Amino acid sequence: MFKNESAKGFKSSRERVTVLCCANMKGEKRDLLVIGKSKNPPCFKGVRSLPVDYYSNANAWMTSVILIDWLATWDLELKRKIVLLADNCTAHTNNSLLKNIKVILPANTTSLIQPCDQGIIRAFKAHYRREMPPRIIAEPHDIQDQSDASAVAKKIFFLMHCIW
Repeated sequence: MFKNESAKGFKSSRERVTVLCCANMKGEKRDLLVIGKSKNPPCFKGVRSLPVDYYSNANAWMTSVILIDWLATWDLELKRKIVLLADNCTAHTNNSLLKNIKVILPANTTSLIQPCDQGIIRAFKAHYRREMPPRIIAEPHDIQDQSDASAVAKKIFFLMHCIW
């Protein structure tokens, strides 16, 4: 359901995650950073490794602490110097302790110079919305024994975010 749609006869889901997409001009993508509410979501039980970087906080929002930790990890992996363009969100900070990453926070230019604002995020969301129903249907029968589709969706919701 989209934000502006009304949910008649039931409550809309309050499940939320924040996903950070990061790519360079050559098209090389960084693993997604996913932020959820639960430190250890039940759907991660039995999962040995995730194809994303996962963090948690009470609101599933980006915080400066999460961003600094993610950048510091990436900075240690880099073998060259890079410039990272980020919007001027309060969680985005310019950490001078980074050796290989220089963070630039230009004001009021987000949609002009940031590729993620030029369609990457919209394409990511469209892909997710297109893939969610077939994945719910394809789930094993032990999950489908539940009474309604929303219960099934909640069971697999979060792990699906991490697959992309």
